[in-house]
This record gives sequence, structure tokens and C-alpha cells, in this order.
Amino acid sequence: AVRHTTNVLTLGGLLGVCAGTYGLLAAQGAVYGLPLLLAGLVVAMAGLRLGGRRSVRTRYRPDRWGVRAWLVACSGAAVAAAMIWAGAVDPEALRPGVVPLTAPVLPLWPAAAVLIGLLPALVAPVPPSDRAADRPVRRGKEQA
Repeated sequence: AVRHTTNVLTLGGLLGVCAGTYGLLAAQGAVYGLPLLLAGLVVAMAGLRLGGRRSVRTRYRPDRWGVRAWLVACSGAAVAAAMIWAGAVDPEALRPGVVPLTAPVLPLWPAAAVLIGLLPALVAPVPPSDRAADRPVRRGKEQA
């Protein structure tokens, strides 16, 4: 019974996330998109938490998040929030017309939001496997 409940919660939550994301992207769906997205996230997290209770524990522990990892995560959230805000304030700026054919105007806030999305390219932490490859290899007398 717990397995079925876990599956229903996780799948239902992910479907809610998909429907909420579609609602945010649709022209008239912003009213129900965000609540559906948040509800889907809560339901999916409940399903994952319920399923995690039955799993066997391992010795694996995730890395601690430093400032760089938080900057990467927050930059994505900032881009999403700024683009949603820009779409709500001036929707025509994000949907340039095609007739008559003219060069579109570059709106400042959405362009700045996209540039914030480049922040992870500068501040992303180096993966642990790459750190080990940068260390010099110690060679013994027989390998020299």
C-alpha cells in the first residue's frame, strides 16, 4: 500500500509540475500555473519523502553546499522570477510581432535576466573528480 501511495504521489506531483509549467508558459495560464506548479512540487516531494523512508541507507553523504553552489541555484531561480515578472508586466515585449517585419525591440529586464543565467559559467564549483585530476601524480622509484 505504501508503494502505491508513493507512486501516486510522485507521479501526480510531477504531472502537476508539468501542468503548472505549461500554465506559466501559456498566455492565459498564469492565473492557475503558479499554484498548480507549487502544489505539484509539494505533492511530489511528499511522495519522494515517503518513498525514501523505505530505502536502505548508504554511506554516501552529499557534498555541503558552499557559496558558489548557492549562487548557481539562486541564479536559476532569479532568471525564472524575472522572466515571469517581465511577462506579467509587459507581455508584448516578450512576444514581438512578425507583421510587418521589423527588428524587435530588446527589452532591458528580460535581457538582464538572461544575462543573470550566465552567472553559473563564472561561479560554478569545480566537481570533485576534476580536483583529483589536477593533483600531480606521485611516482615511486620503480616507475621513474
